[in-house]
Amino acid sequence: MLQGVEAACHALGLMPLICHATNEVEMERRYLQLLTTYRVEGVIVNALGVREETLRPVGGGGIPAVLVDRSVEGLVADIVGLDNRAAAELGTRHLLDSGFRDIWFVVQPFEQVSSRRLREAAFRETMQAQAGSGAGGAGVARGHTLVLNLADAAQTEQGRAELDRAIEAANATEATDPTDAAGHPAGAGGNASRVAVFAANASVALRLALHLKARYGAA
Repeated sequence: MLQGVEAACHALGLMPLICHATNEVEMERRYLQLLTTYRVEGVIVNALGVREETLRPVGGGGIPAVLVDRSVEGLVADIVGLDNRAAAELGTRHLLDSGFRDIWFVVQPFEQVSSRRLREAAFRETMQAQAGSGAGGAGVARGHTLVLNLADAAQTEQGRAELDRAIEAANATEATDPTDAAGHPAGAGGNASRVAVFAANASVALRLALHLKARYGAA
């Protein structure tokens, strides 16, 4: 993303100033105040939890602004990003269509981040919809949202332990009943007792991949 921003700015004769707030709301606010004081010609913001009043000097009538991936409530500005709802729904439906009946959506704290909220909501609504329709002859799938705060080592470890327990319970079920609800061998195409993990973003996916590889070995 940054490479694209830099290339576009250089092509237009502009010099980009990159401010990395490390996902800290207060640092984000201070950087925005600094940039508006300098009267930069425009800002591109990948917002975490900044409030509309902090961005009031930019956007409509102020410094031109473009938001990346995350919206800010109350701020009217152009936004470039993923269709978060459609992406999460597509991923969830893929797992359901593949026969998984126990799906864990793992996401960082999402209350303040619009993209995370949209993905979690789409996952939850898709799971509720299949439960309401009775989709899947092998039974209604269960959906779980697991919040993994990567900035909190103790909470991260607690969340990983919860996921480990679910995987171990599924493995125990598979060992005692080697067929799924449709009569297929559980280890050869049957997914009734197997856990699917849906990582909400790259940071979560990398952390989970390293943990699962260390615990269970390379798949």
